[in-house]
Amino acid sequence: MALRTRTPEAPSHFWDVMIKLGTVFAFGLLVACLAIPLRPKLAEYRALDEQGKVLEQRKTALLRDIQRGEAELQMLDRDPLFVEMKARDTLDMCQPGDVIFRFEDGGDAD
Repeated sequence: MALRTRTPEAPSHFWDVMIKLGTVFAFGLLVACLAIPLRPKLAEYRALDEQGKVLEQRKTALLRDIQRGEAELQMLDRDPLFVEMKARDTLDMCQPGDVIFRFEDGGDAD
């Protein structure tokens, strides 16, 4: 009697598909497990990003104020007429013969 040896059969198409689906499912589960703890950090990042944009706008406004102040300082150092104009404006004074126009807020205009 001759012994028959079995040749290994090729894996079926069904199991190939199941292994691939299992791998995809396991990878998706791994990504979800890693992403869930990061969700609060993403919200915090967005809040910090928004705060950074607000601070950047504030910085730009402050730099503009500094440049304006430096320009005014240079004018005060170099231009006596500017010093006189600034003093008159600040002290609310005028010389004889000057015509002053004052505009006041009229409040509620009905």
